Amino acid sequence: MRFKLYPFLKGYLPEEAYARRFFLFCFFSASLSVFSVGVFIRRLPPEVPLFYSNPWGREQLAPPYFLLLPIVLSFLFLGINVFLSKKVFMENSFLKNLLGIGSSIVLLLSAVAVFRIILQII
Repeated sequence: MRFKLYPFLKGYLPEEAYARRFFLFCFFSASLSVFSVGVFIRRLPPEVPLFYSNPWGREQLAPPYFLLLPIVLSFLFLGINVFLSKKVFMENSFLKNLLGIGSSIVLLLSAVAVFRIILQII
């Protein structure tokens, strides 16, 4: 009955209730960060700090649409983990939940990073 709210995720959600709730929270927070980049893209400067591992200065800067890069890579990581949990680890529910929680953490951290960069600038 609860799957009617999000039918496109029905077969891909983790089995445990806590893992499913955490996954949905992280999925919607990443979607919200994509939405926030779309809303604030006009207010952002021509270059935003994104690559913090590079030396200080111009090497850290990127165009504002690059803020979608961490989220897109996180969704790619999620897709790989969903594929692995559906095809490789079908019988092992612990590994399926572990992959779901790991993907959720990556999604949440990328969403938080993008939010912090936007809030730092605006």
